[in-house]
Formats: sequence, structure tokens, C-alpha cells
Amino acid sequence: MEIKGKVHYVGVNDRNKALFENLWPLPYGVSYNSYLIDDEMVALVDTVDVCYFEVYLKKIRSIIGDKPINYLIINHMEPDHSGSISLIKQYYPNIVIVGNKKTFEMIEGFYGVGGERYVVGEGDFLALGHHRLRFSLIPMVHWPETMVTFDETEGILFSGDAFGCFGALNGGVVDTNINTDIYWNEMVRYYSNIVGKYGAPVQKALQKLQNLKITTVCSTHGPVWTEEIPRVVRIYDRLSRYEAEEGVVIAYGSMYGNTEEVAEVIAEELSSGYFSEMVSQMSRDAYRQGYMISLCESQKEDEFVSHILSRQFDGLFVSASGVTDSQLKLLVKSGIPMVLFLNREINCELQDTVLVDTGLYEGSRECVRHLSKNGCRNFIYLDKLGKPCDRDIHLKGFLNQVKDLGIVFAPEQKISGCENIKELEEKLRSLLEKNSSIDAVVARYDELAAVALSVARKMGKKVPDDLSVIGFDNDFISNYVSPTLTTVEIQKEEVGRAAMEALLALIRNEKLDKEISFAARLIIRESTEKNKNK
Repeated sequence: MEIKGKVHYVGVNDRNKALFENLWPLPYGVSYNSYLIDDEMVALVDTVDVCYFEVYLKKIRSIIGDKPINYLIINHMEPDHSGSISLIKQYYPNIVIVGNKKTFEMIEGFYGVGGERYVVGEGDFLALGHHRLRFSLIPMVHWPETMVTFDETEGILFSGDAFGCFGALNGGVVDTNINTDIYWNEMVRYYSNIVGKYGAPVQKALQKLQNLKITTVCSTHGPVWTEEIPRVVRIYDRLSRYEAEEGVVIAYGSMYGNTEEVAEVIAEELSSGYFSEMVSQMSRDAYRQGYMISLCESQKEDEFVSHILSRQFDGLFVSASGVTDSQLKLLVKSGIPMVLFLNREINCELQDTVLVDTGLYEGSRECVRHLSKNGCRNFIYLDKLGKPCDRDIHLKGFLNQVKDLGIVFAPEQKISGCENIKELEEKLRSLLEKNSSIDAVVARYDELAAVALSVARKMGKKVPDDLSVIGFDNDFISNYVSPTLTTVEIQKEEVGRAAMEALLALIRNEKLDKEISFAARLIIRESTEKNKNK
């Protein structure tokens, strides 16, 4: 398969191996990539796992026939890339092996292969005719001998394991010819497990390569990258800087499953995006003030309140959606100072309580107004997974704004109560198939909006031309999906900080406002922006 300029892909796919290096699961398989440059002098860049040599040799001969291979360039010596060196040497005995000093130390140790060699260092080059190759050393990405080969003529970077990922290649090879959705998580898994601890060497490699005019990245695992190169580099850059993502890790052990059940319930509540980030901010502020935050999940009403009282908490942060009105009444009766996050309507009197409006209601209304300005008139609403909350103020904001604009919204166009993503996908697809006039999806969270983007893509709908999609939370996923996602951002840190200050004031019996309000911010991206001038 020709990539460009007589550079051919001759790699193979492994769909039989369950574990990579007997450790890491391969749900989508893995590819072992090798490349053949058919020039005046023929060069082979890296080899494949020896198990697939017969298929590999057949691919090579289908391109060059009986022509000899002049050079074998070895960027990386792991067996899944160097395993076929001995056999290649048997079939092409006059081949010259190209590598750096450490490469040849390993070749002798691994395979005992001799013969003519070309030892290269930083900046050395090799002319094949039309193609001019230049070599750069990137040690410890992720072995000491690792180097990259840059085709200055075509702008192709043969990057070894750098910029690689798990996942077999199913038909297409270049990112423009395949659906790349599965590879982004597989890239993170690959980096975390294979390259992870070598962040500093990766940063040095990125700095060394940043001035090259790269048009194509040919890694030894995963797709050939062309259009998605900026995204690939961003992922490797972020991961190698050890930049953490906002979120909460719940660690638990469960012998009988009960603790696991509680953990899952807590995770469900925390998955409401903005809440987890607010908890993080509140935890930091609490620590500075000499307090600690404990996460609790409501279950049976009496047991829940008894648990709260028995722990002798100084104050409470409460998510309204996580408790019933009856539980709220019992908590108010306990007299413990409380800050309540308003994510649903409340039908009870609250004392010694500060109400925090995070902007859900007005943010939801802004979503509808934005879509309406872009010409959208027929909406689907995606509610959170699990048991729906009919008094969710995000839903209330959506419904009220739809009504105010005179937009007809049928109850069956609200998708709620889904137990999992698959059920949500099926219901969304069914609605879109039944009603071709639907032109917009409003999602309760960004991750649900990402599902809508995926469904639209599978159905052949163009976003935003055929279907506009808008999310909520400005989760990190919103900038990584394609097209990028229009969403609403809650002032998470500001809310968390204000909530902490309010609770401390309540504990100290200080006078303060009983309601705190924050404005949400609409962030317009590709999933709606093309419609903005309609």
C-alpha cells in the first residue's frame, strides 16, 4: 500500500494476541508497522514480529519483485520490530543494516547478525536517489538505542514507537482513510503503559523534532498520521509533561460487592462533570483551613441522616440531586451548617443553609437560544444515564426556553432513563431515523454529546450542517472530539471556593448572603459554529 512518493506500508496486523508483552489487554489488536522506500536504492524501515514474516515477505515482494533491498534501517530494537532481521538477512544477504552504535550492540546480542553495516549518529544522512534520509537520536523513547528517520524529500518521519498506539489497522492505513475514534484512548493506554515513565526524554525528542517540516508520521504501531498530526503531538506532549486531568479517583476493595456498589453510586454522582472539579477545589481550600472533606452517599433516609450525625461533621456540602426533600428536611433539622448546590428544584424550607446556583438553569437556556439563532427548530434532549430527575433545573431551563421561543418539543424527544451508552445510542439513532427534521441535540453532559457526534457520524449526518450538537460542562473531551464540541462552562473553581467560604462563615455564625449565584459561559466550537450566520 503506497503512502506517498513510492513509500509503501508493508506492516502486518496481530489480532490473535490477547495481551501485549503478556501484560496489557489488546481489545482491538495491534499492528506491527514496517515501511519500504522504492527508490534507486531500496530501503526497508524496521521489520515486524517474526511470527508474521511469511506475510511480511509476500508484501515486500509484491512491490519490488526480485529487486534487492539495499538498506535495512532499524529505529528501534524491540523484538516486535527487529524480530525479522535474521530472516531478512537470509533472503537479502547483501543488505546493509543502518543503525546507531547501541543498535548494533543489541543486534549482535539478540540475533548474532553480522555483515556490512552503516553506523549513524545525530544528523547523519543517507541518500537513496530521490529520497534523502536524515537520522536523529531520541534515546529512552523508550529504549536507549531509539532513533528516528526523517525523509527530507517527502516530509515523512519514521518515528519508531514514538506517536504509536494499540489497535490493528482494519483495511485503511492512513488516518484520512479510516475512522480514528478507537485509537485516541488506545494511544493514551499505549503511552501510559509503554512509554509512561520516560516523560523527560519524550520532551527532549519533541523539542528536537519541532522544527522539522513533517507532513506524515509513520510510527511502528497504529495509523499513519497526516491530518491528525497536531492532535497526536498534543497528546504526547501533555502526557509527557505529566499534566493531570481534572477528576476523582475512587479506590476501593470489595469482598462481597457491597463496597463496590457504594463506589459505583458515588461515581455516578461525581460523573456530573462540574461537581467533581468543585469537590477538588473545596478539598484544597478545606485543607488550608484545617478541615477535611468526606464523601457520603445517601441511601435509606434514616440511616443516611444517622450516619451524618454520628460522624459529628462541622458542616455539609450537599448536592440537591443526591438527596430527597425528606432527607433535606432531616438534615436541616439536625442544625448542621449546610451549603446546598442547586441542581434540581427544592420544595422545602431551608435554615442555616446557603444555596449555590452554579448556572445550570440559565446555561441551559443559553444553549437553546444559541441553537435557535443558528436556525435550529427541532431538538432532542439527552438526559443523564440512570434514573432521571424530573426536577433537574438544567432540564427545566431547556423546556422553559423552548416554550418561550415557540418551539414545539415532543416529550418522546427527551431521551432519559438509559442504563448504559449502548441503550442511549440505540434510542438516539431510532429518533433520528424516524424524524428527519430533527436538527439539534442538547446534551446534559459533554460525554453524552460525544455519543451524539458518534451516532451522527455513523448515520452519515454532517455536524453541524445536518445536526448541531451542544453539551454541558466543558469537560476535557469537548476539545478532543471531532468536530470540537460547543458547550457551556461552569465556573467550577470559583464555585468551589465560594462554597467553602460560605460554609466556614456558617460554622463561625457570621452573617452572609443565603444565595450565591454564578453565570455559566457558552463556548462556541465546531459542532454548532457553521450555523451561526443562518
